[in-house]
Amino acid sequence: GISTLELLSVTFNDLRSLPNGLRYATRMLFLYVHDNPLLSSFPNEYSSLTKLRVINALRTQIASFPNWVYALPYLEILRTKDDPTQRCTSATTTFDLSYRGYYDFTLPSFEACTNLVTLILTGN
Repeated sequence: GISTLELLSVTFNDLRSLPNGLRYATRMLFLYVHDNPLLSSFPNEYSSLTKLRVINALRTQIASFPNWVYALPYLEILRTKDDPTQRCTSATTTFDLSYRGYYDFTLPSFEACTNLVTLILTGN
């Protein structure tokens, strides 16, 4: 059943929303929803997905995530257009700040990024 799902990719679709039923996929590690230009929200019901390591929501209309996303204990990669300046945690190993318009001396603080391995600043 869905409770054993570890990876879901619904990329390059015209999704307007994500199904609430995914909240039962409690073993999910990787969630790829990028390139869904009509997708505008991330369900709060997904708070049961505590094992998530990667969320890629680039090129969506998701403007912000529920606070619980930033507290996920295993989350290593969060790719989003949301401004993550205060969202890096000790679990974050890859921080993608590509194409955000950062210029001289405007980068966010990285104090909370104690295990950061990869910092991506492409196109700034």
